[in-house]
Amino acid sequence: MTRSFKADIEILRLFNQKTDELLKSSFVQSWDGKGAGILHLTGGPFRVVREGGPTSDSLKAFLLTFRLFVSDRDGISLRLIRKLYDVLPVTPDCRSQIANEIVRLDQYLDEASPLIVNGSQIVRRDLLLTWLYGVEAHLNRDQRERLKQWTVEDDVSPFFAYEFEVIVLRVLNSISAIASINGSAIGQLTEQQTSQ
Repeated sequence: MTRSFKADIEILRLFNQKTDELLKSSFVQSWDGKGAGILHLTGGPFRVVREGGPTSDSLKAFLLTFRLFVSDRDGISLRLIRKLYDVLPVTPDCRSQIANEIVRLDQYLDEASPLIVNGSQIVRRDLLLTWLYGVEAHLNRDQRERLKQWTVEDDVSPFFAYEFEVIVLRVLNSISAIASINGSAIGQLTEQQTSQ
């Protein structure tokens, strides 16, 4: 019995469609066009104030789609795409490109961020997931508790928000690279489908 690649092709196309939405989002455009804004440190009392940069609404709209790539729930997460490539009949080069991109991303996420709280440097993956699910996309109790432990109050939250956005954009670079590889895989699978 021959395998139908229709469902696999649809997953890869959906991944690419959602990637395109992210790349065209006003959040990404604001970072590309105007920059991240400026962080000001003020005294009496100490506060960090951010001027410029993306709006809260543009970030929230971006994250609505971005979280599809982080959570397995909708079938296009980076983890599930990596697993899909393990079984797709694509060229070894295509498969290794996906594996290499995800390894590079995992290495980046497992490195320390520049943020240090109570003598401990926060790992990027922890910041990504804590800020995403504790502040922006959900109000997860465990993640919000972690924020309290980090003592993220209004006076320093712009530092955390800025670093979160930097991490999100780096993840987007990997998502975009994977979408490009998906284009090649879709071509290979379509060719195999039509030759059956």
